[in-house]
Amino acid sequence: MTELTHETHEPIVTERLSTGVQGLDVIVGGGLFRGAIYLVMGRPGTGKTTFGNQLCFSHARGGGRAVYVTLLAESHASMVKNLRAMTFFDAEIVNHGVAYVGAYKALREERLKGLLNILRQVIQDEKASLLVLDGIAPTRAMAESDTALKEFIVELQVLGSMTNCATVLLANMTSADANGPEHTMVDGLVELAFERTTRRTYRTVEVIKFRGSGHMLGRHELDITSAGIVVHPRTEDVLDAHLQSHPQTRVPMGIPQLDEMLGGGLLSGTTTVALGFSGSGKTTLALQYLAAGCDAGQNALYFGFYEPPSYILTTAEQLGLGLREHAARGRFGIVWQPSYEYGIDALLERLLRDVRERGVRRVVIDGFDGVRLAAADPERTIRVVSAITNELRTLDVTTFITDETLSPYETEIATRVFAAFLNVAPEGLGATLVERFRLLPEVVITIGVAWGLDGWRELRKTRVLPVALAVVAVVALGGLQSWPRVHAEHTNALELYTENTEKSAPPRAVILGTGDYRLFSFIYADAIRLRPDVTYIDPHLLGYDWYRARASHEFGAPIPEPVGSRGSNAVRR
Repeated sequence: MTELTHETHEPIVTERLSTGVQGLDVIVGGGLFRGAIYLVMGRPGTGKTTFGNQLCFSHARGGGRAVYVTLLAESHASMVKNLRAMTFFDAEIVNHGVAYVGAYKALREERLKGLLNILRQVIQDEKASLLVLDGIAPTRAMAESDTALKEFIVELQVLGSMTNCATVLLANMTSADANGPEHTMVDGLVELAFERTTRRTYRTVEVIKFRGSGHMLGRHELDITSAGIVVHPRTEDVLDAHLQSHPQTRVPMGIPQLDEMLGGGLLSGTTTVALGFSGSGKTTLALQYLAAGCDAGQNALYFGFYEPPSYILTTAEQLGLGLREHAARGRFGIVWQPSYEYGIDALLERLLRDVRERGVRRVVIDGFDGVRLAAADPERTIRVVSAITNELRTLDVTTFITDETLSPYETEIATRVFAAFLNVAPEGLGATLVERFRLLPEVVITIGVAWGLDGWRELRKTRVLPVALAVVAVVALGGLQSWPRVHAEHTNALELYTENTEKSAPPRAVILGTGDYRLFSFIYADAIRLRPDVTYIDPHLLGYDWYRARASHEFGAPIPEPVGSRGSNAVRR
């Protein structure tokens, strides 16, 4: 045996070879190193065998030669039979680029020395530049000691370095079991795993160790399709955070009155969120926005979850919008998927792929709840949304998002209705009370408290202090009596919803909507300047002078009073 002089585990040759697995090369920074040795772990069913074979066939199609060696694994005939359904499989290159070798007999009879000899021989005979060894666990069972196993790994590394052959070991184990000598000595550790949530079960891949190159830490979702394994790197890690500036122009919505109110339309490159309950017209507004873009010569995309393409095109026809004709010309596209079918990274990959391939300039994400529910880890949603909206801005795409709120018949809606009817400005304690109370009887009381506080300020100016104190005391007493029940009913869902939306909104975003208590929380956020760069507009409140003046100031352009509105002069206390 040649004396061991290889003192480092770093690959000697830094040339890379692609894994052939979509998305995996991105995670590891460009592919595997030739001459290096990698351990791929995972429980049964996680995709190890598919992974190893996909590596081999991709490598052979690229002009290389690969050897797939099995120990205690399924027979080659059974393996090939199962692989025929995969599009990466090519029967013509079996034994002519991809060779299958059984080595368990050599391992059983001569232990690690016999296995090493057959691996050396097959690499030499096949002139292989990629070796996959499936079923590494028996080598541990056949090793006389840990020292013998370490020597085997070192010899394998030397063999790979001398022949410029990358080696991939497949092991039926998890990272929790990775405490043997082979785990510390290999150049890379990759784990395939199952993850489960209340909504779905999905596969993941994690690169735990990768010598010689930086790599993306953490788990990334993985799918096994007819094309083989597809990895979806985490969106927020892949997209470039550096924004490119584009000259901003106005993008008409296609509704003259609304465009006039918006000063000519939305600012290009921005993201607008329309909030409303089911049936309030969000999808209709979105289709008009897309049709206006197509009519102006811009490519547009409808990205949705709940309405199939046929329904969208039929609805557009009924509205007199020519989206079907634009779709036939390639100017209008629909990317539709049922809820829960894709993870959030796969979803946004589909969106960006269409935007880039067709040069899309207008995007509608209809039903943002579909994106939200696709995130296995809800805490990632904010980061992912920020990344995707920033990327769309870099591509000079103007994005319109619809988000469904609660039913208008629930009691929370009363807070917004009463606040608007009584012309209570969303400031100070009045807004705090209104946004937190959920029960209908308490809504009236809290509005009274807010009104009483306003009355206090007015009466104090006229020095009628006793009357002011009496007004506040009466409404406050009623509120205190019902406080225990109200406090028990209160949750922080509204605050969290507003905070999450604020964090995910890109710079200079516009949130447009009406008809739901959630929007009032955004007006409140505007009042306390939670995000000074974000503009909130509620068309139903534009009839009030105090709101229209503030909205015009923050929007940077005068907003006219809506035609037929109940202006603030019609509501007097």
